Amino acid sequence: MTVRLGSGACLLAMEIVAPGRLARGEAFAYRDYDSSVRFEDASGRVLLRERTWLRPGWQRLDGPGRFEGYNYLGTFYALVEGRALAPDLVEQLHTLLTCRAGLLGSATMLAHGGIAVRVLGADHMTVSQSLHEVWDVLRRALLGYPAVVWRK
Repeated sequence: MTVRLGSGACLLAMEIVAPGRLARGEAFAYRDYDSSVRFEDASGRVLLRERTWLRPGWQRLDGPGRFEGYNYLGTFYALVEGRALAPDLVEQLHTLLTCRAGLLGSATMLAHGGIAVRVLGADHMTVSQSLHEVWDVLRRALLGYPAVVWRK
């Protein structure tokens, strides 16, 4: 995915990577997951470039430095073209995520003033709800209104 932000544009993007079909015993049974993300400002300057390449047949995903025994990987990005986000948002998101059972995650300030959040979770619902809360915090702070309520 490549996104060039227009002047003053706000980007809130989320992704959840599932381990496969757990009910069929097919955790990390896929061959290859390759995802590239690139966000640029209005002039084309790269704000963030990230690649996630998972190859369960070639690397153990359950150990240290990978999934750490969790099954789901969640990522959330927030950027506003031409503006640095408030550092206290990172602390607020970190606090929000550290108190969740079945979840390991935090937020970080990006070099060009955006925020990235990464979480590992035991199940999809925990990761999904946590990233929805992240979305809500950031949307209220940046746009002045709450995240859309998802159907249950």
